[in-house]
Amino acid sequence: MGQKVLFPQAANSLRSMQELLSKGGQIQIKDWVIYDNTPATDTTLAADEFDVLIFTSPLNVDAFVQQFSIREHQKIIAIGGTTAQRLQHYGYTACVAHSPDEMALAAWVY
Repeated sequence: MGQKVLFPQAANSLRSMQELLSKGGQIQIKDWVIYDNTPATDTTLAADEFDVLIFTSPLNVDAFVQQFSIREHQKIIAIGGTTAQRLQHYGYTACVAHSPDEMALAAWVY
C-alpha cells in the first residue's frame, strides 16, 4: 500500500497495467517515456520465408501488417490477449502465449 511504481515505456504505450493498478488509488504511478516505437522503413528480411511469427505487442502487429502480409503457411503466436485481439482486428487468428518466457513460446513453436 502506498507504493511508488515506475513504468519505463514507449511513447505510445497502451498503459493497460497503469490503468489496472490505479483503480485502487493506493499506488502512486509514474510513466517514464524512454523510447519511441516507430516502424522500420527499411528491412532486408523477407517475412514470407519464416514459418512462425511471434508478436509481442499490438504495435508490433500494426507495424508488421502495414508492410507485410501474413501467409497461410505461417503460424502466428501472440504474447498476451491484447496482441491476439489486434491480430483478430486484421483478420488473423493466433495461438496465445500467456507469458513471454521460453517455455510458453516453445509450447507453441514445436
